[in-house]
Amino acid sequence: MFNQKLQIDSSALNYENETFKLGGLDIKMKVPHAGDINATAKEVILEKNKVDWDEIKLNSEKEFAFGNGGENAFSIKAGQGTMKGKGENYKLGLNVGASFNPFLCPLR
Repeated sequence: MFNQKLQIDSSALNYENETFKLGGLDIKMKVPHAGDINATAKEVILEKNKVDWDEIKLNSEKEFAFGNGGENAFSIKAGQGTMKGKGENYKLGLNVGASFNPFLCPLR
């Protein structure tokens, strides 16, 4: 899909009463300047005006660095995240790392 930048695989697919139910979903996205982002989803429901899920997990190991002369003054390392569905009030969990070195910062 989308020029091979989005791949979606489902372990189980059911369509009944105008509702799609996906038992498990594996998603892989190729994002420019960010690399690959992988996600898995459990119990996804697609209805006419509604999308819901039990849990979505994201995983990315890409590091974004900002600095002067190739040295990192500030970096953010994308990590893992989870997002629960409506049943758990869309609870969000993130694991992201960041580092900052004021001696390398060009804004001093």
